[in-house]
Amino acid sequence: MKFIYSVIVYLDDCFDVEDPSYLLNKEFQQIIGEKNVSADYEVKDVVMVNIEQLMRLEKFFADENLDLAYLIT
Repeated sequence: MKFIYSVIVYLDDCFDVEDPSYLLNKEFQQIIGEKNVSADYEVKDVVMVNIEQLMRLEKFFADENLDLAYLIT
């Protein structure tokens, strides 16, 4: 099975609230449901990540103390 991770990286702090993420995920899941996605793929929920937070964690990723794939699962 192959996994598809949908990640939106944003800069504007206005997206730090839960509503945009919830609404995007709801719309995304509806679109995925309408498409003919092969059973070989599992499409994960949309994850929204603030670019500033990623930059703060850059050293942890580089030192392999954190795994981005694990964090967004």
